Amino acid sequence: MQYIKPVWLLSTALAAATAGLLHPSATVLLAANVTSTWNAAASGNWNTDAKWTNAPAVGGFPNNGNGGVATYDAIINAIGPPYTVTLNTNVTLADLALSSANATVSHTSGTLTTIGAINLAAGAFSLAGGTIANSTVNATVPITLTGTGGTLTGVTVNGDLNFPDFNSKALMAGGATFTTAHLAGNYSAIGFAS
Repeated sequence: MQYIKPVWLLSTALAAATAGLLHPSATVLLAANVTSTWNAAASGNWNTDAKWTNAPAVGGFPNNGNGGVATYDAIINAIGPPYTVTLNTNVTLADLALSSANATVSHTSGTLTTIGAINLAAGAFSLAGGTIANSTVNATVPITLTGTGGTLTGVTVNGDLNFPDFNSKALMAGGATFTTAHLAGNYSAIGFAS
């Protein structure tokens, strides 16, 4: 009888991160065709092309397929006064990285899906009516669910969910998992779909 050992291949960046050689706040992103960066510490809607700087300079706002670009990485890291990026449409990305303490992503409607991961290292991600689907969320800062919250479906959250407001709610569906939930607001709740 012959045994075959499985071979695991890791990218250099992932291997370095696994070995602890990168700074803990470093973000490992998949290789996308275009990297889009929110270009200034100023509020605006996600789907406004002028709010993003693309490298290479093709396509439009980050959404896989937009402007003929197959895949986008989206990075929100502008430093300056507090600002809000409003996400209120369906968006699919390779990866999303939020790393500015000045930024809030306010996900009010539509579905956000990533092929890779949503990496929340600084700032705030507020889910207030939208859906995160079929993604992995690596959260150094918690996802805040306000008002009717939103839906997490097929999502793995490596980090905390925070329900700070009165009557904050969220629905977990499609095998969604999370590490910790802080139900701080009176009457805040998590619902689980069958």
